[in-house]
Amino acid sequence: MEQEQMRRIQGLINDLELCHHKAERRVNLIVQAIGEGRTSKGYQAREPERKHSATRMWQNAIDILSAWVTGDTSTVAALDVGRHSGKELAALLGEPTAVKKWQVQRAIDKLKASSRMYPGWEYREIVEHPEQYNDCQEFRNQTIQTMIRDTRDGEQAEIPLAAVIDHLEVCNWNFAENLVVLLKAINGHLTPTQPFAAHRRNARLNPIRCRMLIVANTLAAFRGRVLEGEIDQRVLDFLGDRTVEKQALATALEEKIEGVFG
Repeated sequence: MEQEQMRRIQGLINDLELCHHKAERRVNLIVQAIGEGRTSKGYQAREPERKHSATRMWQNAIDILSAWVTGDTSTVAALDVGRHSGKELAALLGEPTAVKKWQVQRAIDKLKASSRMYPGWEYREIVEHPEQYNDCQEFRNQTIQTMIRDTRDGEQAEIPLAAVIDHLEVCNWNFAENLVVLLKAINGHLTPTQPFAAHRRNARLNPIRCRMLIVANTLAAFRGRVLEGEIDQRVLDFLGDRTVEKQALATALEEKIEGVFG
């Protein structure tokens, strides 16, 4: 394997976010790249943003929240986010207040900054950048002090409303349900029926977890480790003959998966 190709595949592994809604596909592409000993575009090659179904869902969320802030939700009836209608999501926020509007606007800013559809749009985290909110300290403090009581990996947990806004990512596998948790919390409902999932928080709930652990086990088997558990022969076939370079990359990918889902 050429060193440049090995470096590029390692870069794909380093950049892999297993909370991403396309994570399983990206892992498959990495396995294929390891087996072939090369990658051209990898999972960084993206179809035009505005043609992707997920992009429409993210834009719908922005449009619904923006309509609620303006006070005119007559346009949200035709919109939905996942299994939730625009009317349902707007209703979760209840009657507008100054602090609610401020919190919803922060959520809109976060969605725009993380969606890639608004180049140059910036978001400063409420928790980490207090200096950015000197002109609205009362709203910021109230948002930080509002605690959502849910679970983390099955254990009772709390998370500030401010952190939920800061970690609301449009690309997360649980985006629609995370949005529901946020909107209910803004309206004072602080014990959600489903916990907030972000990055490694509640990663065990990710529907791809079982599949990813099989892939990790198969990568270990490829490297000659004898482990209990299911392996996928198709993954072994993709990986092909064992080489020093392939083993190093397989180790890196296995450790990435185990670090999140293990």
